[in-house]
Amino acid sequence: MDATVTISANVDLSNMPGNHTAFNEVWSIAAASTTPPGLHDQPVDTSTPPTFEEPIDVSWPAVPRLRRSLVVDIDEFWFLIEQSARETTSKETRLKWLHERLAQRPAEEIVDFGAWMLTARRQIDTWLMWSAVRALYLDGSDDGFWYFQMWLVGLGRETFERVVRDPDTLVDVPAVRRLVVMTQKRQSWTNDDWPTFESLDYVAMSAWEQATGKGHEKLSEALRSRGFELFALPNPTDEAWELDNAEESARRLPRTHRYMRELYSRRT
Repeated sequence: MDATVTISANVDLSNMPGNHTAFNEVWSIAAASTTPPGLHDQPVDTSTPPTFEEPIDVSWPAVPRLRRSLVVDIDEFWFLIEQSARETTSKETRLKWLHERLAQRPAEEIVDFGAWMLTARRQIDTWLMWSAVRALYLDGSDDGFWYFQMWLVGLGRETFERVVRDPDTLVDVPAVRRLVVMTQKRQSWTNDDWPTFESLDYVAMSAWEQATGKGHEKLSEALRSRGFELFALPNPTDEAWELDNAEESARRLPRTHRYMRELYSRRT
């Protein structure tokens, strides 16, 4: 079975630095799910963004074998994501911070950043993660889950990797619990509260356009040349099951459902 992760964009970037217009773009990763013999026994090289040279196993924490030819490694990717949060106070200013720093880099480094973003998304585009989002009364629509994935990346590496390993721990994330309690108390979320971060998906595109003077389609071509394909919306690669089946969701996500039962059994 093929494993495919997708990123789509349909956004007006006119309010971001640089000369941007509304566009429709779709990014994704496609890779066979067969694991080469001995792959899990080999040391993982995360020094460069992945270029798919052979079939891989997409289960966490296995990653593709990498071609050591690129510049931005996974540590720098996460540094940029986390530093943008430390130095800003809103989603809008965070995007501006990232855009300004990426736009100062060579084109290949912007492609590297985009490649790591795609790789991160691939790890969380799963049915189990989607079920956790729905069980917590976050935005479980197709678009909502898609943009939630970028929000989860934005929470930083430690949180991201812990939740990737076990989606049932999403309920333990402080930012998530805060939103869940607000919902239980019928309090409204602000835009910065909302557990989606759609525009984080597009920051490499806007930086690319400013840095190179070329359209975003050229960035897509650069990603294709590294083995990435183009699709749209969530495309989970784990075992498919009916998300509306509450009994099955509770079986797969016991911690999440226990917390929600206890929360809603309290007097408000």
